Amino acid sequence: MLDSHNTKGASPGPAAVVGLGTPNMNGTGMGGEDAARATFSVVLIDNNAFSRECTIGALGTVYGGASIIGCASVADLPRHDLRNGTVHIALLNAHGKRASDPAIEGALTELRERLGSVAVVLIADQDSGDRVIEALGHGIRGYIPATASLKVAVEAMRLVEAGGTYIPADSLLNYSLTRSSNGTALNGHQFTPRQMAVLQRIQQGKANKIIAHELSMSESTVKVHIRNIMQKLKATNRTEVAFRTRNLFRPEE
Repeated sequence: MLDSHNTKGASPGPAAVVGLGTPNMNGTGMGGEDAARATFSVVLIDNNAFSRECTIGALGTVYGGASIIGCASVADLPRHDLRNGTVHIALLNAHGKRASDPAIEGALTELRERLGSVAVVLIADQDSGDRVIEALGHGIRGYIPATASLKVAVEAMRLVEAGGTYIPADSLLNYSLTRSSNGTALNGHQFTPRQMAVLQRIQQGKANKIIAHELSMSESTVKVHIRNIMQKLKATNRTEVAFRTRNLFRPEE
């Protein structure tokens, strides 16, 4: 599955490097000057050799140019400095484990120590809403189910690399419906006027500092309101709060 110049003869060592660059869903990579200009690079951590090589091979069919480094563990990464923007995305295949599993938490910690603030995307066998929400709470910037198509995975990576966050919509929708069915339907009466004002701005994607300025309150007071809102919703983070209260506010006509 790996590029022929890396895999002739015996199986590759701990790190396998394959050409990668701008995605081309027609299956052809870049060449010449385009390839030389490519700077996009990915680290893949996957302790299953078969799935690791398959992932590298699949990405290699739609990327050309830069590089992907595939390793069984973070400890197997090349020793040279990979910080300061050298790596754009880190893919971590958790297989059947949750983000809270000690092995995954450890890998996340090691990745951040080695790669700095690089965006981490989790690949996982299961995509139930509670697992996705939990992963977001661990700072994951993308959650790709193992059942996703190659096209979806590539688009998710592009979104994350551009500064966004990718999560499977169906997972959160099902999770929201399940949580709502086990509790009181949201109609806004559960929240004070100030909490509603904070909620509305969370829906708009505004940071705590901006919310504090607009509502003439301190940033610490905003945090208290958000904490109380989360308790009422039994939510674990702002993303879940925004998703579960999305129907409380209608767009202005």
